Amino acid sequence: MGGNSRSQADSALKTMTRLLVERIGGLDATVAALSEGGRQVRRSILSAYQSQHSDRWIPGDLIARLEEVAGEPLITAELARRAGFVLVRANGAAGECVMHKLAHLAADYADLQRATTEGLADGHLCEEDLARIERGAMELHRAIGNLLSTIQARRNKPGMMVIVEGGTRRGMAGVLAAVRGIWARRPEAKL
Repeated sequence: MGGNSRSQADSALKTMTRLLVERIGGLDATVAALSEGGRQVRRSILSAYQSQHSDRWIPGDLIARLEEVAGEPLITAELARRAGFVLVRANGAAGECVMHKLAHLAADYADLQRATTEGLADGHLCEEDLARIERGAMELHRAIGNLLSTIQARRNKPGMMVIVEGGTRRGMAGVLAAVRGIWARRPEAKL
């Protein structure tokens, strides 16, 4: 990684640390939140963790505690982004309907296709088109994560079915077969 890109990556981590401290309510609120978690951190050290001019970095255990308090994984998401990944909130619950989640996934996919088609209508993708496509892809990614977390939540509950069709437990292949069956029965629906 070159010097310039390294400094940009470091800057992004410092910025995410600052935003995390702001989400919690500032330096004093953050020090108090860490104290409740059993860790004593001085205000000056916490200030250095978010300073662009300091070579001090926030340790992983503090990141975990602060992201838990803030309710948002700002630094973890930045680290994932740097590694080429995107985080998705796992918000599935065992009682949720898998087909309902799959319907949301299909709608998000259709939105992504529409954004791409509209963006290419003039023969090229401008920055606005790319931003709209990126938002659509993120929504689709979230929908896939939601579907998977619902399936996982159902699997962790004894006696719960992943999806029921004809009284049998079906895995992801069964979900896809069920969707193909729905599309086949509805000729007006287009993939």
